[in-house]
Amino acid sequence: MMRPVWSSLQYGISLVVLALLPAHSARTAPLHRAVSATATPVPGAPITLDALQAKEVAVLEEFIHAYNAGHVGAALALFGRRPGWSDCDYRQGRVIYGLGHASLQRWLEQRAADHDHLDIGSIEVGTVQENALGVTFQRRQSDTLRALGQPHGIMSFLSAKVLFDPRVGGASDPPIGRFANGPYGGSQEYCRLHPS
Repeated sequence: MMRPVWSSLQYGISLVVLALLPAHSARTAPLHRAVSATATPVPGAPITLDALQAKEVAVLEEFIHAYNAGHVGAALALFGRRPGWSDCDYRQGRVIYGLGHASLQRWLEQRAADHDHLDIGSIEVGTVQENALGVTFQRRQSDTLRALGQPHGIMSFLSAKVLFDPRVGGASDPPIGRFANGPYGGSQEYCRLHPS
């Protein structure tokens, strides 16, 4: 079963996105998001994804649903054999990162305990590299952010990079290899909150 995704791209370009995503069983309500491809969008024209790109977007959607619901096991199951992650520690104002299932599980458990919630703003397909998606979050909320004076959450200055394990044949969903939500190797400034 295929389903259309209706949304609008950032910067005021209105567009009906006809990217068809494969339906997954036991899925919650669809996320509101924009999906863009590398080509310059033409208002009213469909954006097409190849079959693997559509699966990658669906896996990302499934991960964000599990993450937001605090379902650590379901989120962890979407990663491949050697997962990696990065994120911002807003209390310390620095990037944190880890490799391996044990590290990923601890981070997901901490995020669940903090009631961390990510609202997708847009998903970029094919703009980062072949087996990766770029995702911006229009809002991030958590107990930590509320305690740090951000009761309505924040909008991240950076896009997250979601890298999938190398493209392989088969009908299975592609596993996530890396979820880079922090500026690993970049400026720590992006992890520092500033008074609004």
